[in-house]
Amino acid sequence: MYLSRKLALLFVLIFLSKIIFAQENNSMDSLYKIISETEVQCSVPCPSDTLIIDAYNRIGDVLSMNNLDSALNIFLAAEDLAVKLIKSNPSKSIEKTVLWQLSDAMYYIGFTHKKKGNLLKALDYYKRSLEIDKELGNRIGESATYHNMGALYESQTDLSNAIKSYNKSLKIKEELDDQLGIAYSLNSFGKLYVNQGDNNKALEFFEKSLLIFEKFDKKVEMALVINNIGSVYEIVGPRIKALEFYEKSLKISRELMNKSGEALCLNNIGAYYSTLGEFSRAVNYYEKSLKINQEIGDAEREALTLFNIGEIKLENDESIYQEANKVYKIGKESGMPLVIQKGAYLMKVLKQNEGDFKKAFYYFQEEVSMRDSILDEENYKLVQKQQAQYEYKQQAAIDSVSHFNQIVFKDELILKEREQNKLKVMMYWSSSIFFVVLSFLIIYFQRIKIKRKNRLSEQQKEIHRVSLKNKELENNTLITELDYKSKELVNFALHIIEKNNFLENLRKEIIDSDEIADKKKLKKLIDENLFIEKDREEFKANIESINESFFLKLNDKFPKLTTNDNRLCALLRMKLTSKEIATIQNIAPSSVDIKRHRLRKKLNITADVDLSDFLNKIF
Repeated sequence: MYLSRKLALLFVLIFLSKIIFAQENNSMDSLYKIISETEVQCSVPCPSDTLIIDAYNRIGDVLSMNNLDSALNIFLAAEDLAVKLIKSNPSKSIEKTVLWQLSDAMYYIGFTHKKKGNLLKALDYYKRSLEIDKELGNRIGESATYHNMGALYESQTDLSNAIKSYNKSLKIKEELDDQLGIAYSLNSFGKLYVNQGDNNKALEFFEKSLLIFEKFDKKVEMALVINNIGSVYEIVGPRIKALEFYEKSLKISRELMNKSGEALCLNNIGAYYSTLGEFSRAVNYYEKSLKINQEIGDAEREALTLFNIGEIKLENDESIYQEANKVYKIGKESGMPLVIQKGAYLMKVLKQNEGDFKKAFYYFQEEVSMRDSILDEENYKLVQKQQAQYEYKQQAAIDSVSHFNQIVFKDELILKEREQNKLKVMMYWSSSIFFVVLSFLIIYFQRIKIKRKNRLSEQQKEIHRVSLKNKELENNTLITELDYKSKELVNFALHIIEKNNFLENLRKEIIDSDEIADKKKLKKLIDENLFIEKDREEFKANIESINESFFLKLNDKFPKLTTNDNRLCALLRMKLTSKEIATIQNIAPSSVDIKRHRLRKKLNITADVDLSDFLNKIF
């Protein structure tokens, strides 16, 4: 039962990813091979199933960009297998490995639930993943989970918990000197500044974040931050610059086949054209975004895009029945205040237009309630206070990572304590001198290490250069030898043809003559040319030897070709006529013409294409 479930899931994975990620087939195929071949004889969880759990997590991570439902099923399979393996009482080392993988699976499940709008389930899985990471001492895992919990709280407008989670994540990243992690935090705090209304500060954080992502060539993250920068320019202007950033982000997302990022950009471009009054163009972008969000199962963005379409329909006095009901339903199912507010607003307008003022008033009250929750004054003040604290305490570390000018903060309390206590001052300077000396020694030894590394690198480059030169000489020798053999093969073919023509002429002379003048001379001539069949066999062997590489490439492109087809192709590459080929193969010229016609069909080329030229281009 266990094995059959594993194989069934494997077939589903292959089918889905072949459709969605054709360009990543090599890496994906290697993961499928792990799943299908690792411990196939095991009927219960095996220690080597850690490879399968890892493959599930990695495949799910790829699919989550375009198919949330499929990705969720794969992560759940990883969780199920990990739990079973832990229950089978493995060794301590295997148990630790599986716990790491279980934490990853739960983290991914939480992330997928969040994107699908199941916020309570997402938070539950994040917390379970966090517990395992703390038990293992996995600080990187802790940091990532805290960060995503912050994003989840932010989507619920629980800004107090959002900032607490973001700060916990940032603290760990700074302890680990995790520059990429800090870039994620910079982006998140940039979004909080947008919500706070401080767009200039938000733009500064986004640009610092983008610099780090560009340094590490993180294109998915670059597209996301570029899109965020566009949203700021849409507020502060010039607005045409916002469109430039949206389109740049859209281009990157499409190159990466990142459906989620593509949908977000399309929605923002739609909003841009909507504010310009170009409603038909805006709806076109919204509908493209909506289709992608529905495909990948992103409920929150689906609802927000539907709301945007509903607003345009209201402007044009069109029915919003479908949009209003769908947005409100998604909001209620997900519990997201922003979506509930927008859904309640559309339902209010819909009921007003229908003349049902009692229900319209009910939806109006719900809209106001959600709006008050989102714009709660205490949360707004808390954001300001926490952001100010963050700016004061963390700016130096962030600027250092982003290669910006260092900012030196003065702490009045410490200065007063130093003035009052000379001992503390002495300890401070002693420590400073110690660290300066230590830094100097570290830099000195680091330079020595770099010099050794550079010297080794130069030696390796020289070895590599000599190796390349030797290979080039070998290749030139092989090419020369191949050319010589090819010419020798052509001469051999012509020799066979000449022999055959001679015997044919001799046969005609015998038939035409009434009597043979010199039988001994005739016998000698015939004996000298009797070995034509032996020549043919030797010629075939030479064709196989010289054209080995050509046959490999030919069969790779046209696997249905037979051995005789290959030999005919080799003769055609030599630009021999049908008559000459018939002589060599000891068949009628009409048979060669039939073979050439069949070969054209197998190669899928028309009659106007020269066969010899076509075959020579393959090699």
